[in-house]
Amino acid sequence: MFKVDPSGIEYYGVTAKGVGLQHADTGSYFKSDLQWKRVSILGQAMKYSDIELEDPINKEMYQVQVKSKATLQDFQTYSGKFASDKYRKLFFVVHTPDSKLAEVVPDSASPIQLVLPNRLAEMVIEQGILGWLMDKIR
Repeated sequence: MFKVDPSGIEYYGVTAKGVGLQHADTGSYFKSDLQWKRVSILGQAMKYSDIELEDPINKEMYQVQVKSKATLQDFQTYSGKFASDKYRKLFFVVHTPDSKLAEVVPDSASPIQLVLPNRLAEMVIEQGILGWLMDKIR
């Protein structure tokens, strides 16, 4: 944990499911179910992203591009089209990368986040959505 402001409130945890804050002195805990809000229209055709999200706390915008299969060239094309003046990050999610893309080491400091199969699986487990995912593929 680290201090966010002089009032003694510390960061406790932020996930896609919500936000939690804990007071440093009293230990009291506040939890909110604030979630990233989808601002793109479901089914809307967008050339370089599948989903646009807004963080409700800081109003920053994010793009998500999901590919079942992708090549290194696909990733480079989408990376080149990323509008960093409008969006904080692009998440390029792929569950079947070609051999060259699979060799790329994702840079966590980059505004363009490559999410490969192992990280995608970790995220599914960390967020507790394995049951939901299994229901979707049955």
